[in-house]
Parts: sequence; C-alpha cells; structure tokens
Amino acid sequence: MDPGYRMSASHLASSIAADRDAGLRPFLVVANAGATNTGAIDPLEELAEICTSESIRLHADGAYGGLFALTDRGRSALGGIDRADSITVDPHGSASTASAPHAATSRSRLSGYSARWRSSGLPSVAGVIVRWVPYPRWEAFS
Repeated sequence: MDPGYRMSASHLASSIAADRDAGLRPFLVVANAGATNTGAIDPLEELAEICTSESIRLHADGAYGGLFALTDRGRSALGGIDRADSITVDPHGSASTASAPHAATSRSRLSGYSARWRSSGLPSVAGVIVRWVPYPRWEAFS
C-alpha cells in the first residue's frame, strides 16, 4: 500500500510470484475503485495488466466510487475499470439513495455481460435478486 492507501502494483506482482513459488494458485485480485473511507482508487490499469498476464481475475470494488465513472472527472480517475472482470456499485453510498440497492456486473466467456441487482431492503436471509439485466455493453463503465 502506498501513502495514498492504494495497492502497489509492483508489490502485487511480487506477491503473485511468491505465492506461485510456494505452490499456491492465485486466482483473484480485488481492487478499490473509490474506497469509502479514503476515496483511494487503486491503479486499475496497472493491476489489469498484471492480472491479464497472470491469468487472474480482477474485481473492482466500486461500491462507493464506481458510480463516479458516470462523470468525466470520475471516468478519468477510474481509468482501467473497464478492464475488470467484475465490478460492484452501490448507489446508497455515492448517490445518497434512501435504500441500499446493489449492482454487480460480471464478464462471462459464455454469455457476454450481465448485471445482478439486489436490494438489501427486501426480506430475505441471503438477499433478493430484484431483476436480472442483460448488459451487452461493458463500455458503459469506461
């Protein structure tokens, strides 16, 4: 982590190498796309390069900051989010919605892109899927 609370791409690369040398099989990197407490945005483009070269999935946690990709300034700050394999957003945090709807998008090699919307306000132990939305254009996040 650097002084701005961002993940260090070079440390990630060396950690992946160390894990592989130890016989482990890293499969996922979870990056911040606007941390709630600090606003930190990990170097998404650099992390995407590492994940692509290492065949590791990249998830961008944009629960707080992901919606800022809808603005010019946010899109610039979140450069590389379009290369993530999955993204979460939560309008409750950044858009000050009254309830807590959540969205998770994921690339699928078989079916393209999709989004799953959930609302924690609905009665269910595991949450309820409010609707399944086909998401044909990942570029909406770029």
